Amino acid sequence: MQMPFAGVVPQLRHLLLLGGSLVLAACGGQSDSVPAGEFTAPVVEFQLVFSDEFNGSELDQSKWNIVEGDGCPDLCGFGNNELQVYSADNIDVSGGTLKITALDNPPGSDAPFSSARINTKDKFEFRYGRVEFSARLPSGQGMWPALWMLHADESVYGPWPAGGEID
Repeated sequence: MQMPFAGVVPQLRHLLLLGGSLVLAACGGQSDSVPAGEFTAPVVEFQLVFSDEFNGSELDQSKWNIVEGDGCPDLCGFGNNELQVYSADNIDVSGGTLKITALDNPPGSDAPFSSARINTKDKFEFRYGRVEFSARLPSGQGMWPALWMLHADESVYGPWPAGGEID
């Protein structure tokens, strides 16, 4: 069985390819606003804007806030039903390191656990850039160490956790 337009299809295909090539060629060319020659991407140099090498014997409170307590009465358990209480006593700065120690049945407390919580809220924020840190985190059952980046403006993004975080 022969198709009525069988001989027309190859010719039509060639015509469409030729027409498409002409349209593409018409889109090319060089604009006066495009510089001639090869494009070389500019080298972007990062500028250090925040650093803490934890030199000294205590946390630099011009850079860090120490959060103490269990969040009560405003947000008991800090919204996660956390069982620990946070204390500055669990922070040790020495030898160029920051050590946060978690304790089971901390002395002088009714909480089953204690730890430390620090942040840079209202002390440092940035919009674009690169973040580097070096940390050694504990592992084991019940351990949940966290390093978060949170937004700074709740009026734009909403409060945590609805406003998001980067872990």
